Amino acid sequence: MPTGLARSVAIVAAAPAVEGLILEPDALIDLESPLWDSAPFTAFLLGRSDIDDVSLTTPLPGVTVLSATPITATEAAWVRLKGADAMRDAWQQDGVDVLDPSRPAARPS
Repeated sequence: MPTGLARSVAIVAAAPAVEGLILEPDALIDLESPLWDSAPFTAFLLGRSDIDDVSLTTPLPGVTVLSATPITATEAAWVRLKGADAMRDAWQQDGVDVLDPSRPAARPS
């Protein structure tokens, strides 16, 4: 695991309790610093996961598992300006593999 990534994930996991952040699809979580040492990514864009929701016993609500895509500061600005779906469309148009940690940033227009 890249140095610093566990810290970044822990910050995101603690954000609902510490800052009242609601973790939901299309949420942008901008840490404003590299997600791991020398990473070009400074934020996460949350999305729907391929993992099914987890049912819990009553009265507990179910748990939704989300994906967290690392994004650059430029991509985070694009999400703020145009929305998460526009960013995902730009990735698709540019052929960006968001699972590649050495990927270039999308250049949405």
